[in-house]
Amino acid sequence: MPLRVTHLEYQPAPDLRPYIDSFWVSDAPQSDYNACGFWPDPYVDVIVSCGAPLYLCDNFGAREALPRVFINGLHLKPHRMWASGHAQIVAVRLYAWGVAPLLTSQTSQSTAGCVGLDEAWQQAGSVVTAQVQKYGYESGVATLEAFVRDTFERPDASVSADTAPLQSAARLLYTTNGAARIADVARVSYLSASALEKRFKLMLGVSPKTFARLIRFWASCEDLASDPARPSVELAQMLGYTDQAHLYHEFKALGELTPREFVARVQANYTAWKPNEFLQYA
Repeated sequence: MPLRVTHLEYQPAPDLRPYIDSFWVSDAPQSDYNACGFWPDPYVDVIVSCGAPLYLCDNFGAREALPRVFINGLHLKPHRMWASGHAQIVAVRLYAWGVAPLLTSQTSQSTAGCVGLDEAWQQAGSVVTAQVQKYGYESGVATLEAFVRDTFERPDASVSADTAPLQSAARLLYTTNGAARIADVARVSYLSASALEKRFKLMLGVSPKTFARLIRFWASCEDLASDPARPSVELAQMLGYTDQAHLYHEFKALGELTPREFVARVQANYTAWKPNEFLQYA
C-alpha cells in the first residue's frame, strides 16, 4: 500500500533563485512519515516543523529531540526522523552557498548533520506554523519566504569574500553533476586546492570531492526515479562513473542499497520521492 505522503515544491521568487532551489511542504500521518527517510543529497534544508515534534533517530533507535526550526544539512548516509504525531513541514532547500548568509554567530558555520537555529528563527517558525494551521501551506510558504528574504537583506548577510569562492566552486560542481575535476573547481574559486578544501569543510562539513560525490549520487537517483528502465551501464557512463561497478559502489556507500533496490523502493511509493508537480508561487 503506498504511503500517504503529500510532498509539493514551490519555486522561489526570482530574487531568491540564485540562492534557493525550492520551497517545499510535506504532510503525512505519523506511521507513514516514520516509514520514510532522507537520502543523501547536495542541498541544505531549513525545516520548520509545523505539526507534531520531530526527533532525529540514530542507527540504534535512540531519538534526539529537534527544535521547531533546524538545518537538515549534508549527510553521507540515509537518515530518519521520527514524528510523534501527524507530520507537517514547511522548508526551504538551499544551494550550498546560500546557507551562510542565513546563519548568525550563534549558529555553527558547518552545516553537516542537523543543527538547531537561533531564537529569531524559532520565533519565525512559530509564525509560519500559525499561518499553516490557520490558512494552509501556501500561506506558510509565503511567510517563510518573506523571512528568508529579510534575513538575506541584513547588512551582514551579503555574499562576502568568504562565501564567494564557495559559490564559484559549488556552481561548477552543480552544473557538471559533480564531474568537474577538483583542479578546475579550485581554479574558478581562485583558491589553491588545499585552501578550497579547508573552506568547504568549514562551511559545509565535507570536502569538495565528497560534495561532488553527493551531487553525482543525487543526479543518479533523480535519473532513475524518472527513467527506472535506464540500464545501469548507460547511467554510469552518462554521469561519469568509471564503470557500472563504480555506480553500484556509490549507491551502496551513500544509499545503502543497489540501484535496482532504489528503483523498487521508488516505484512502491513515488510521491515520497518526487513531487508530482512543481508549483510556481509568487
